[in-house]
Amino acid sequence: LTSSKSGLNSKVCYELKAWAIGLKAGYDPSVLVARWPSREVKATLTGGTDLEYVAVAFSRDGGRVVAISAATDHALFVWDVASQAKLISAPLLSASRFVSVNPADPDLLCTG
Repeated sequence: LTSSKSGLNSKVCYELKAWAIGLKAGYDPSVLVARWPSREVKATLTGGTDLEYVAVAFSRDGGRVVAISAATDHALFVWDVASQAKLISAPLLSASRFVSVNPADPDLLCTG
């Protein structure tokens, strides 16, 4: 999370643990999940968009990461952090600039 080509995008704290998300820029970007503030990478989430993510979010318990992409695909992606498996890949009806996860139900997402 210290490269000039990546940046901190989101942080979450739960159960006395702090996590951060970094986005690795470039072709076929990845989402890096790291402990905060040590920046020790715990998961590298791949298989999403081909160019860039415009927003990412954690579920309340830190078990899932949600991201939305910009051009060329305008899509939503959901990963399980522990297994690093992509759970969902779905096109969005229109371009979006934010994503959030319902704190009471991680299966409910909001984009806009």
